[in-house]
Amino acid sequence: MADAQNFYYDALVQVKMDAWSTGRVVLVGDAGYCASPFSGMGTTLALTGACSLVRVLLRYQDAVDQAFAEYEAAMRPVAMRAQKLAPGMPRVIHPQARWELGW
Repeated sequence: MADAQNFYYDALVQVKMDAWSTGRVVLVGDAGYCASPFSGMGTTLALTGACSLVRVLLRYQDAVDQAFAEYEAAMRPVAMRAQKLAPGMPRVIHPQARWELGW
């Protein structure tokens, strides 16, 4: 790696929000609960979150704060599971030794 002319490396970070809404603004999908890039769950979480949000907004049309609270209560456990990396995944993503690169 040290001798490679075109070697590129970037940091992989994940932001976990304490709250997904404030006032009349609510976050959905990657904006609020980005899954691990290696989970394959980004689109699924975004669509599930959007459907969940629509459902509660229809139920609580005059109580947006209550709708947002119910949306977050339903989606947060799902998002937290998707945000976890599988055991050993950091080492697969960021190899530390030449033998881990397979060459």
